[in-house]
Amino acid sequence: MSRVGKTEDISETVRALRKIFRTIENYPYEGSSSFGITGPQLWAFKTISQSERLILGHLRKKMYLYPSTVMRVIDRLEGNGLVRRRDSKCNKKKLKRRNTKREGI
Repeated sequence: MSRVGKTEDISETVRALRKIFRTIENYPYEGSSSFGITGPQLWAFKTISQSERLILGHLRKKMYLYPSTVMRVIDRLEGNGLVRRRDSKCNKKKLKRRNTKREGI
């Protein structure tokens, strides 16, 4: 194989890899067009739906995510009206999230 042929093969492989990486990178956000929320938000919503009430620390452990990441995801769900925050009576630092009923989800 000539040097030009190898260069073309390498270029083709790099283009294919870029396409794969773009697809993987955008995959979590494909749900936003169908449901109005991203893949991670849908995952959190489903996890919350399996419990009547859930402390954020427990949600973080179930999703294997950092606390700050879970907070951002939940804040977006709350902004969309899909979950509601309630202060814990025992400890004001702990927040509980509850699903709300919203059309279309």
